[in-house]
Amino acid sequence: MIYFNDNNGVIYAYDTDQEELITIAIAAGWEEVSKPVQPEPVPLTIMSSLAFLNRFTTAEEDAVISSTILDVKKIFGRMMGADFIDTTDTDTIAGVDGLIAYGLVDSSHKAAILAPVS
Repeated sequence: MIYFNDNNGVIYAYDTDQEELITIAIAAGWEEVSKPVQPEPVPLTIMSSLAFLNRFTTAEEDAVISSTILDVKKIFGRMMGADFIDTTDTDTIAGVDGLIAYGLVDSSHKAAILAPVS
């Protein structure tokens, strides 16, 4: 396989037996380049509120819903009302930490709750 940049940032790949196309690319002034490297995928940390809330266990959700603590109601209300949740956002992390501090979410589950989408 041989690769050419068409000088507009588009990379074309030709089998080495496609001599006519390679000749045309060279005649057009296209630069031969090394094989393009695929970028590493970026972890997806943004999801719908429902997808985020589904990360909590039934027991954790029940504990949060039945809580009479005003701060817990605020945290959960913001999570439910959000258009989306970013698990790297400081408010999201603080909210999960708050639920842990009140004993409603097990601290061992924090990493799974805040993990990027797989």
